Amino acid sequence: MRFSLLLYIFFHTVFSACISHKPIPKKYYAPTNSLSKKEELRKRNEIVETARKYKGVKYKKAGKTPKGFDCSGFSHYVLTKNDIIVGASSVDQSKQGKLVKIDDLKPGDLIFLGQNKKISHVGIITKNEKNELFMIHASSSRGIIEENIYQSRYWSKKIISGRNILN
Repeated sequence: MRFSLLLYIFFHTVFSACISHKPIPKKYYAPTNSLSKKEELRKRNEIVETARKYKGVKYKKAGKTPKGFDCSGFSHYVLTKNDIIVGASSVDQSKQGKLVKIDDLKPGDLIFLGQNKKISHVGIITKNEKNELFMIHASSSRGIIEENIYQSRYWSKKIISGRNILN
């Protein structure tokens, strides 16, 4: 399975510029096997550490590299760097993993935001404690930033759902 995934990533990377974009087959989505609590905590910390390395990188519409990111390009890039394959768009990512109550989100989980239940933004959770729900994400006006959603008049009203994409 691991070899198949690496082979898929290789061919997808080499030929993606030559073919039309097709959704990643379900078997290549985020892992469905359960991690031990120790492995899960380590992976969550790695995801957050990886995301924080890119703080300050500028926003770029449809950006998917450290030269510039949009929201889903950023989450896709960070998760891929941590061997978790997810879809390219925030809507695709919102269908992967397990749905989690907002109060139960953990660092490394994804949070989806938008209006009227229509997802238009994704961020990576970095902290979830009483009155603090921090995400790191690509802000169109400020680039990659980490902020408390609950203290944001803009984002606090746009929370739609959260997903655990680790197991």
